[in-house]
Amino acid sequence: MSQPDSRGFSWMQMPARRESLHPIQEFVLKEASVRGMPGDVLQKIELVLEEVLLNIINYAYPETDSGEVQTGCREQDSGDFQIRIMDHGAPFDPLKRPDPDTGRPVQHREVGGLGIHLVKNMADRVEYTRQDGRNILDIVFNAVSSPGHKPAHKDASTSN
Repeated sequence: MSQPDSRGFSWMQMPARRESLHPIQEFVLKEASVRGMPGDVLQKIELVLEEVLLNIINYAYPETDSGEVQTGCREQDSGDFQIRIMDHGAPFDPLKRPDPDTGRPVQHREVGGLGIHLVKNMADRVEYTRQDGRNILDIVFNAVSSPGHKPAHKDASTSN
C-alpha cells in the first residue's frame, strides 16, 4: 500500500498469483469502506475484483509465472469510487468480448464470458485501454448506488 499519488490513487502491487487475490481485495475494500461506500457496493466491488483478478492471474502471463498486477483506487470528485487494475500481460480488452446469450440453455452456450458479463453489469462504468505495454482497466462504482451515501471530502487538486 502507498500514499496517494498526484491523481489521488492509492496503489498496491502484487505478483499475479492466487495468493494475491485476497490481499488485493482487502486493500481495495478497506479503501472503499474508509470512503463511506455502502455495503451493497462493497459486495459488488469484492465480486468484480475477484473476476478481473482471476482473469489476470489465469491468462495475462501465459509464457511466464513472474507477472505482476498493480491495483489502485481513489474517490473521484463526484464521490464515485474508481479502481484501476494494470498488468503487463498479453493484450486483452474484456469489453470487446461479446456478451453471453444468457437466454440459451447452459449446455448450448459457449464456455466463458460470464465473469466479464458480471463485471460489466455490476460496475457502473468499465473502460479499457492498452498503453505502454500495459492493460489498464478502470472500474467505477457510483456513490449514489445506495441511499444515504455521503462521499468523503476531496480537495480540488485531484482530477477524475
